Amino acid sequence: MPLRLLLTALFILTAVSCAPERVSNWKRGLAYLRLEQYRAAIEPLRRDLERTPEHYEAQCLIGCAHEKLGEFDAALDAYAKTLALNPVNACAFTGTGRIRAAQGRWNEAWGAFAQARSLEANEPLLALYPALRDAAANGALAVAEPAAIPDAAADPRTITVAVRVVPATLTSRQTVTITAAAPSATPFDRAFAALVATFATAEAGRCHDRFFAKGLPAALDARFALPLRPDGTVDAPEADPDEPPSDMRACVQAALYLLKFIAPQR
Repeated sequence: MPLRLLLTALFILTAVSCAPERVSNWKRGLAYLRLEQYRAAIEPLRRDLERTPEHYEAQCLIGCAHEKLGEFDAALDAYAKTLALNPVNACAFTGTGRIRAAQGRWNEAWGAFAQARSLEANEPLLALYPALRDAAANGALAVAEPAAIPDAAADPRTITVAVRVVPATLTSRQTVTITAAAPSATPFDRAFAALVATFATAEAGRCHDRFFAKGLPAALDARFALPLRPDGTVDAPEADPDEPPSDMRACVQAALYLLKFIAPQR
């Protein structure tokens, strides 16, 4: 465990013992999770839910605790309750995907990750890449060939991503569609890269909200070429972190730069 997280967790628990009324059950449960005391984390999180039943984040952390304890049925139940409160919660979809993979239910695992649509799911999916690749090779996982992108880059170290954002109206929310093309030798690797690209969906939605709220153009129909480093991260140019994106394209591009793909073949 990183030293900073350990010190933060210990500070919170010390505050609980000194002034329990000032520290919520939510923070107590989160501190126990950071200390990897998963059993101890569950009860304060449950008490938090008793007080605020709509707190989906506490519900999902209960699922995470049960998952770490190997109590998969209880974890899946908590993740399902999370999604009942927040149908787009990436934590619950990611946890469900991990459990289904551990159970060898590969298509369900893939389907859960496909609904995550958040950067939160990126590293967990990458960790499962070897197992998912083998499942696909053995016929235990069926993945669809991603949609083609005309004139996509042929360089195996470059991912081409197409992003379309349709702004919200008075009667509907915005829609974000992300597709990707990877010049890989196998259909599975192409599908895997396309799935990773969808993890920028939530960030692209936040880009829309930022510009839409200001009355600025929030639509986008653009393509991006993402050169990859040897470790699979995007080789993005340096940017001033204090300089906000100037428009939708720049905002979505910054989100895509946060993605991590499998290491490119050379």
